[in-house]
Amino acid sequence: PQIDSPDLQQTSYVDAGMQRWQDQLSQGEVICGRVRDFPQSELALLAPQGILSLMVVPIFSGESWYGFIGFDDCQHERDWSPVEIDALTAVAGIFGAAIERRRSENALRQRKEDLERFERVTISRELKMVALKEQLRTLEAKLKERGLD
Repeated sequence: PQIDSPDLQQTSYVDAGMQRWQDQLSQGEVICGRVRDFPQSELALLAPQGILSLMVVPIFSGESWYGFIGFDDCQHERDWSPVEIDALTAVAGIFGAAIERRRSENALRQRKEDLERFERVTISRELKMVALKEQLRTLEAKLKERGLD
């Protein structure tokens, strides 16, 4: 309910009393259940938001834990069905794949830019070498004309 709350942004899991979330989510585990059954440190953050039940699924980008996506129910305490958990896990997988694709595209774009920059530098050096060789031939020809070869 308070996704945009500044108090919940850029806060470490440990500082927020959510170490369990970091531990479990980073290992690919789902966190779900009735908030009243959660540890007190988590209850202190979730209950004031009016959250009664919660399901949180990790998002991985490649092998790296990126974050999480979740649902909360502020109307009823409830247990989440395996189908609901599977559905949110599938969504998290799609998000993770999209994030990984974006990262791969960015890396590919950066490599392409680096290669283009390298090619420009190489061509510039080659052109300078051609110009220097031409100057050398010109000097050699002048020296030969003067008999100083």
